[in-house]
Amino acid sequence: MKIAIPYAEEQVFQHFNEASQFKIYTVDEFDILEEELVSISQDTPAQTAAALKAQGVNVVICGNIGVASLLNLQDAKIQVMGGAYGAAREQVEKFLNGQLHFETKESRSQQQSGESNGNVSACGNQCF
Repeated sequence: MKIAIPYAEEQVFQHFNEASQFKIYTVDEFDILEEELVSISQDTPAQTAAALKAQGVNVVICGNIGVASLLNLQDAKIQVMGGAYGAAREQVEKFLNGQLHFETKESRSQQQSGESNGNVSACGNQCF
């Protein structure tokens, strides 16, 4: 499995839509096997989602993410875990240990524009 995180100075870059670099982690069930820093163009949310999919990404862990980016990632069958912050590698380790949880359509109680955190526990009923 591959996990991508918008990345700056070893941290989760908080604005997915403005990220120019992503750290891509190749993982197995319990361990990080490989890390790669890649630059991805931010021309459109659809292009970003396609570029991540082309890298083999299955999961995105991020801070804030715009609605268009979220929908394009979901259309590409990439799971999105928002609301993350801090050291990027630590977030992957939390994910592997079952400490991060995905937002689902059923868990959102209302739609709104702008940026949102994808993690229900991080944003309550205000998630996109």
